[in-house]
Amino acid sequence: MNLNSLLTLSPFTCKIAAIARPWICVLLAVPLVVAPLQSAWAQQPEKKIGFGISVSTDGIFSSTIAKVAVTQVTPDSQALAAGVLAGDEIVKIQDITVPGNNAAKLKEHMDFVPGVPKKITFKRATGTEYDVVFTRVVNPKTGG
Repeated sequence: MNLNSLLTLSPFTCKIAAIARPWICVLLAVPLVVAPLQSAWAQQPEKKIGFGISVSTDGIFSSTIAKVAVTQVTPDSQALAAGVLAGDEIVKIQDITVPGNNAAKLKEHMDFVPGVPKKITFKRATGTEYDVVFTRVVNPKTGG
């Protein structure tokens, strides 16, 4: 048997070959099982954090944050899976209070480093607060 005939073996042929050389079917079965799995793993989208925000300050020239509100939630994202809704307000980032804080101080906490979890506390319009931990996925192509 040459390589081309091994790659085109049908299940029936494999049964016949297994009588004489059982290892042939094992060698053929492994790529048939692993290849579709590798393809599926490669095609699975990595979930983005996935929400947009609107930032309000205390005045036109002020750098003091008055409010940070979620404006949109991306489908198939970490935010959607966590139950974040448009209209929810961000009240804390890494346990640092957002309203009344300086925008420059908060900016470093809003940057997401790949692979590093970050806790954000949201508040619903009802006043209920909830915490979500987001982790930016590492892009295997760029490493970032």
